Amino acid sequence: MAERKFKYDIFNILGRLSQKQRDFSEDELKAIQPLVVTRWLTGTSSERQITMINMFANRYCFSLQHHKELLINLMTIACPGKFARHNWVKRTAKSSKTKLSDAVVASYYHYPLRRATEAANMLDDDTIIGYAEEMGYQKEQIRDLKKELKTR
Repeated sequence: MAERKFKYDIFNILGRLSQKQRDFSEDELKAIQPLVVTRWLTGTSSERQITMINMFANRYCFSLQHHKELLINLMTIACPGKFARHNWVKRTAKSSKTKLSDAVVASYYHYPLRRATEAANMLDDDTIIGYAEEMGYQKEQIRDLKKELKTR
């Protein structure tokens, strides 16, 4: 008799997790990637499920990556116990272009870019322009900075 080949079906796994079923075969456990499964599980309309997945499963996705059964248990805790439809949640595309105002604030305060973005939102336009002039930005750069600040 020919041996049956294993076929990975993410929708089967999602459906079983949604219904709190934890009986996965060895092949299924090997094939499951917890990060991908949690991403799928957050693609639902249930705010409770999204919150619970973020609280229980996402937090430990990398630290417990070798303990898939434990992560599956955490995922089933977060699921409602009835079948739910899941969609893939696309990552939002980040602009690779850094705002000039954020770069000025990051350079002036020696902040990482994320923190500089928050700080730039709290500063007024004249302050940011003053920082750029103080750091020796050229006339063209200051003109571009003023143009950028007008649009915010």
